[in-house]
Amino acid sequence: MKTSLRRFLAASTASAVAVVGAMSMAPTGASAAPAAATTVTNYAFQGWAYGTYANVGVAGVKSSPTAYSWLGCTRRTGIVRDRSVAGANVPNPSPVLKVGAVASRSRTYKAGKTVGMRSTNRVASVRLGAADGLNLSITGLSTTADARAVSGRFRTGASFSSVDIAANTGTPLDDILNQVGAGVGDLIKQLQKATGNELTLPGLGVIRLGKTRQARYAHHAFANAVALNVTLFGLDGKAGGSDDVNVTIGRSFASISDDVPSGVMAGNARVLEARVLNGVVTAGPISERSMPCEGTRGVVRKSATVGANLLNLNAIVAGVAQARVYGKQLSRGRAKAWTEASLADIKLGLGNSTLQIKGVVARANVARSLKGKIAKSTAGSSVASITFGGKAYKVPAPSQTLDIAGLAKIQTMVKSTTKSGITVTALRLTVLGEKTVVVNIGTAKASLRRT
Repeated sequence: MKTSLRRFLAASTASAVAVVGAMSMAPTGASAAPAAATTVTNYAFQGWAYGTYANVGVAGVKSSPTAYSWLGCTRRTGIVRDRSVAGANVPNPSPVLKVGAVASRSRTYKAGKTVGMRSTNRVASVRLGAADGLNLSITGLSTTADARAVSGRFRTGASFSSVDIAANTGTPLDDILNQVGAGVGDLIKQLQKATGNELTLPGLGVIRLGKTRQARYAHHAFANAVALNVTLFGLDGKAGGSDDVNVTIGRSFASISDDVPSGVMAGNARVLEARVLNGVVTAGPISERSMPCEGTRGVVRKSATVGANLLNLNAIVAGVAQARVYGKQLSRGRAKAWTEASLADIKLGLGNSTLQIKGVVARANVARSLKGKIAKSTAGSSVASITFGGKAYKVPAPSQTLDIAGLAKIQTMVKSTTKSGITVTALRLTVLGEKTVVVNIGTAKASLRRT
């Protein structure tokens, strides 16, 4: 009985971790960008780019993005985020996928009457298949996303391209792609001809058409570009099964918003997430909602999930999960915002060693006064009950730790604050074992900044 919880929460992730273990990466390089003068604008910018992002299909386990040039909400131009990974350090989630060096950049800029956000990513090379067998190789794969305001009017741009492409697939595709000057555009044409805009390489995987999306609204605009989506078959060489790996290769995103007189907001609500390998590999999150830079204009926005089965192993089964965010710009520099993650109930483990937790709510509240003071609180956060093996346990106070039969530790209201915001995890479950698994149930984060 005492090993059941550990077996299902820790050991049950072992097979999934093995599949994506190779995705654990060396530290991402953060090259120093040249110093640039910053200017505060009346717009809010946000953007990011990355080289690869992988997740295991059925298991729901994912890796961290490589060369992730995240640039959070800001009103300033002249901010630059550069990230890169050398070719030798790029994590390759499968022996049949080889990715070369990756470089990403996200920056805000000002040129005359134009201000904007621009993200770019470049992947030096991608090879699907073995070097001495059937394969498809692409060099110089790049994506670009740009969202800007020109004399107060929104404009966007998104694109992806490649320098060269070569194929040894044993199909008529080889004659087309091995021509001088052939590139990803030619591959796209072939994908468009195929059913479902995808191309299957027998025994290796499926390549899906990259895509771009641009949208402009009254107070917001964004651009998004994805170069390729690849599904790598597992050991059986066929689609389907828990060992298939889905990989996004090359993505850039940029957004711009106006109507931010009181500053920019940030934060999110995440109902359930499990982390292993120091957070490099994660499962979830289930029900997540992010705060737009400009807030929600006084409207509650939410996402909900019912009956989620994390890892699809019946080891972590959640009831009604809901993530909500709210933010409003007020007059004379005032603003208020909150994020909330709630879970009606969750069962972890099976049989008479089931851990059941009910009534979890995490809420982060922030507000700025006329004098610019930021008030932060976790009012509204709570955990109703904890039961293990049919026995009820007292919910631990924020400064205490509850030990569950030497198998797991439970902490509540794990909180951290910054000058501009606050983060709270309503309940943190640490499952002890050969591979420590940390399950965060209900995490809310909210912040307010002038620039």
